[in-house]
Amino acid sequence: MKALVCFVLNTVLFGSFAVAQNDGASVIRRLPVEGFAQHPVISPDGKRVAFSREQYSPVEVLNLESSSVDVLCTHAGAGWGLVWLDNSHLIVRSVREGNATEGRSMGMEIIDVVSKTESQVVPFASRNRLEVPFKVEDGVVIARNRGQLVAVDARAEEPAVRNVKSSEVIWSFEGSTILAGNTRIPAPGNREILSLSWSPDGSAALVELLGQPSLYLFRPVTAEFSPLAPRGERPAWMDGERFIYMQTTDDGHNVTDADIYLGSVRNNETRNLTASFAAPAMNPSASRHGRVVFNTPKGELYLFELSPAR
Repeated sequence: MKALVCFVLNTVLFGSFAVAQNDGASVIRRLPVEGFAQHPVISPDGKRVAFSREQYSPVEVLNLESSSVDVLCTHAGAGWGLVWLDNSHLIVRSVREGNATEGRSMGMEIIDVVSKTESQVVPFASRNRLEVPFKVEDGVVIARNRGQLVAVDARAEEPAVRNVKSSEVIWSFEGSTILAGNTRIPAPGNREILSLSWSPDGSAALVELLGQPSLYLFRPVTAEFSPLAPRGERPAWMDGERFIYMQTTDDGHNVTDADIYLGSVRNNETRNLTASFAAPAMNPSASRHGRVVFNTPKGELYLFELSPAR
């Protein structure tokens, strides 16, 4: 079990990138958010953190510069699948519970966190089964809704959504298969794909699979999967080389421990960043400048920073 409440970070060269050690000058610090917060996602510039509360509602955003917290979206289940489109636009995959005859309805919205305005891009409907968006590039996010790919574009003054044509070659996934046009590539062992996270330049993807080994690197040019971590969960890119993920231990019912790891796709090395942190460190999210935010099972939010890759 972990023994310290927090650890101190020192950046040293590990492979070709800087990682955290236990004897330096920068600390993991608790963020000023009261109550239970979950599934934090940090904006690309590292200045804001979006998160949800219990039952995934509401959606709130912490400004790391002013320490202010704004409540944005209060729909039932709004905190599902939070994704930053850019530094001011946040997409939410919102779920509303209907009555017994209507069933559950689901939709998707974009929130401008500066003006606090909401734009519904996928209307609420009980037939919708929106999956977590998995690709963001130049203000466009790709998601899947009952087998149909949809592209959500926040670049215009009025955000818009369109169905992706079958002729368009856009890499996506469904079940245990990675898809692009007529190309179908099965995951290792034909196991279910839980998440697909593309690198900033789109040349590779972090793929999380059900079962073990769980975390792979996929390169579309060669259609090859390379194992990265046997028990990696919730992977996310920091830049074109470095990525983070969490690794958990459970007793069959509850998570008993969890740590956040930093890896490199160049040399396939990994390092535990939270080995000396007292509580389980879960659900990491990273900005492109090296800020990492995570939460604990008690819903506390924490942040630390890594040096740029060398």
